[in-house]
Amino acid sequence: MKKLETYVKGSFFTLGTVGPGRFFYLLISLMLLVFIYPFLRKSGTGLQIMDLFFLIILLAALYAISHNRKLFTVCLVCAIAGFAVNSHRYFIESSLLHLIAICSYGLFFILVAVAILLYVLKDDKVTTNTINGALCFYLLLGIIWAFLFAAIETLHAESFLIFGQDIAAQSDNLFADFIYYSFATLTTLGYGDIAPLSHPSRALSTLEAVTGQMYLAVLIARLVGLHIVHSKK
Repeated sequence: MKKLETYVKGSFFTLGTVGPGRFFYLLISLMLLVFIYPFLRKSGTGLQIMDLFFLIILLAALYAISHNRKLFTVCLVCAIAGFAVNSHRYFIESSLLHLIAICSYGLFFILVAVAILLYVLKDDKVTTNTINGALCFYLLLGIIWAFLFAAIETLHAESFLIFGQDIAAQSDNLFADFIYYSFATLTTLGYGDIAPLSHPSRALSTLEAVTGQMYLAVLIARLVGLHIVHSKK
């Protein structure tokens, strides 16, 4: 643990002292994303609401890591690039631009997730921030994998099927479907309505399921253990 603390203190991802509520706002926005996003449709007003809602999540994530200027700057660039490039769909349909937006957003959330995880691991005392951070990381895992699935579908059509048909052709909110599939895989729920077809999509799906179980088994167990230790003092 001392080696981890030494690494974190000098790491690009360190958050330093995180004030109360930093992770809370991100946690609320991520939970709203999971519950509300599927009801928005990729047309008309729904498209604008989707962009506005996603912008709120980006701002909440930036606020959560704002203590680290270097990390904040890199994530800000990724967020601006992703949001700007993603706006192309109002004017033109381009698979390349869509892929660039997915990669920018994906990198953004990966950096945020790693920073939050290191903060949670280095904290020897279980606080509200620690719990909120652990929950944020778990939700971020599902969202990151949703972006990975979207990238695979963009690069290789028909990598995923929904009720036996190509998901891109059948869905009117593709990213919402991937969020649903991602969390169904992360929690090993697996309804079976969406299925991976290509080898990369199957490999990523398996990796996500394993990661979700390892996270719950290792990190949550550690937090419970720390809480028990400190409660006895």
